[in-house]
Amino acid sequence: MPDADLSSVGDHFMIGLRPGTTLDDRDRALLGDLRPGGVILFKSNFVHGASYDQWLEVHAKLIDSIRRAVGRDRFFIAIDHEGGRVCRTPPPITRYAPAAQWGETAREVGEGMGKELASLGLNLNFAPVLDINSNPANPVIGERAFGRTPEEVISAALPFIEGMETHGVMACGKHFPGHGDTKADSHYELPVLDLSPAELEARELKPFVAAIRAGIEMIMTSHIVFTAIDKENPATLSRKLTHDLLRSKCGFNGVIVSDDVGMHAMDGLLGAPDSALRFLAAGNDVMMITSHWTDTERTRVFARSLLTGRQSGLIDEAALDECLTEWRRAGLRIGFTNGVFDILHPGHLKVLAEARAACERLIVGLNSDASARRLKGPSRPIQDEVARAQVLAALESVDLVVLFEADTPLELIGRIKPYVLVKGGDYKPDQVVGRDIVEAAGGEVILVEPVPERSTTKIVERTKKQG
Repeated sequence: MPDADLSSVGDHFMIGLRPGTTLDDRDRALLGDLRPGGVILFKSNFVHGASYDQWLEVHAKLIDSIRRAVGRDRFFIAIDHEGGRVCRTPPPITRYAPAAQWGETAREVGEGMGKELASLGLNLNFAPVLDINSNPANPVIGERAFGRTPEEVISAALPFIEGMETHGVMACGKHFPGHGDTKADSHYELPVLDLSPAELEARELKPFVAAIRAGIEMIMTSHIVFTAIDKENPATLSRKLTHDLLRSKCGFNGVIVSDDVGMHAMDGLLGAPDSALRFLAAGNDVMMITSHWTDTERTRVFARSLLTGRQSGLIDEAALDECLTEWRRAGLRIGFTNGVFDILHPGHLKVLAEARAACERLIVGLNSDASARRLKGPSRPIQDEVARAQVLAALESVDLVVLFEADTPLELIGRIKPYVLVKGGDYKPDQVVGRDIVEAAGGEVILVEPVPERSTTKIVERTKKQG
């Protein structure tokens, strides 16, 4: 069977590239033969430790190479971008706090994320996490979840989805029917839960049902065995959980995508020749397989299995096409509308400034011998987080500090944040590096001056009153 035929089932696959910031020849060949419905990028596919201009240029070439290799007008280029520790991109793309800290700012975070991800040519984000952080011993969810109750998760997840999708980046809720109560990490082993259907319905399922009713178009299944429903199969391969529960009972008519089938929870479960047929028979639409966890050449085996099943009549061709209706419809709606563009252009800064200002914990770099006064810009309260003021050391050794992530390359200082601290009294507003960018973002330039024998708390309080 020639591999050129694989493209007829390519819609059923989401491929993760090999490590590297240029397209590997093996990936190029696989994408060309399979023409998959989507590609997912990881941290290793971005240049880290370089200037924004440098890594963005490399990234734009990678995106162009992917598009040429896939040869489709519309498909998905995806990422896991949740905030917190699940962040693949280098600065100045914002590294947001974990989802558990967003609260009422979730929509603003969603808008900021959507704008930034769209600037990278991405149109699908495997977020939000709709799991509930119900088990303190859970090694993998924790603050990735919006909260410890269904209500906390729902109240933040739905606005986040709405905000992000306004910028053409589709959301995918995960990990159905819920990963929050496990004691094992499915990246490394297969978790088993004995929650009853009633317990699932009363807690785990509520955020998924709420998202479905709100119109979410994609949900990711989990590699977890729920013994009370299906003792033999994880949700990934369970028709009882995927078709009967998610499709029929929860009423989901969108795209069902698996978590990465190369994860160790799936070790030994997809080795049979009919594995791909079992996967689709369970009710799934799209199999994710990435080089981060396995050899993506396995995709050829899975795709050939689907072709064999279709030719032999084991798969009904109409049913095979029907299960992709929503996938294609979502692709037509989201499509590939965004090229790569410079997110630091002043025209794009306003939405980012609003998102960051809404969710960030601004560290005020003031100590007992410093005060602050505004030089120019709109009034904005300074948040008292002096306990986290690691910038104090920097203030003692450099003249200009931009409050951003700790790993921000120095060459980006003065270009990113709508807040700048300037040490010493010799600077004037028009001499501040990056002042035009700061003001375009609606931010402030703050002059830090020596003031003997003043407590930090009093200084911050006084600055607030002045603002």
